[in-house]
Amino acid sequence: MMTSIKNGQALSLVQSLFRNLLSKLIKTPAAQTERAVLVLLMQ
Repeated sequence: MMTSIKNGQALSLVQSLFRNLLSKLIKTPAAQTERAVLVLLMQ
């Protein structure tokens, strides 16, 4: 029980950090690649 809860929290933390990183990169050409990676991960 506790392990799955911790895993879920870690996953959401990683996702939120990744979104913060994407929002900072959104104005750069690299943002296109990062967004493509995000789309692939979300599928």
